Amino acid sequence: MDLLKGYRHPKLVEALQTCPGNEDQVNIAFQVYMDLCEAKTWHSVELHHCDALNIMFVSARKGEGRPREVFLPTDVTTTLSQEDIHAHFQHLVIGDKQTHSLTLAVCDSDTSTVYYKLSDTLIPPAPPDVTELEKKRRHQHFQHRRQHLSAQAELFRMEREESSRAPNTDGTCDVHES
Repeated sequence: MDLLKGYRHPKLVEALQTCPGNEDQVNIAFQVYMDLCEAKTWHSVELHHCDALNIMFVSARKGEGRPREVFLPTDVTTTLSQEDIHAHFQHLVIGDKQTHSLTLAVCDSDTSTVYYKLSDTLIPPAPPDVTELEKKRRHQHFQHRRQHLSAQAELFRMEREESSRAPNTDGTCDVHES
């Protein structure tokens, strides 16, 4: 760790300049930024500053073309009231779009991060019958792919055997060792 002493990632330096006086929260936001970039491999990961709350937050896309999601980095010791969460929903805006869901990223000093999805309304869970139908559909899709893979492997094996038996017609000699 002494080799890196004094080194700071350019994004961290930029964030510290954008959100002065809140170094602990900026470090936590940067931890989430790096986790999404490196460990989770999300796309278009960005750090944002919220002037109204003087905090940094993160936005990212789970994949190309997917909608942008908002992450609220917090320390494991931070207590958030219902009013605090409501204020975050009001103020965490990207461009002119207000968010209706955000992911609470709870960070510990050992760099572990746990993510909790929050919504500004209640979202009912999928009914059990829909969940079971989805499980059956996935199982059938997996079984179909498994059968297709076996058929493709057998076809490849047969073509390979057939090509090894066919006489050489290109005028060259094949040498086979016994």
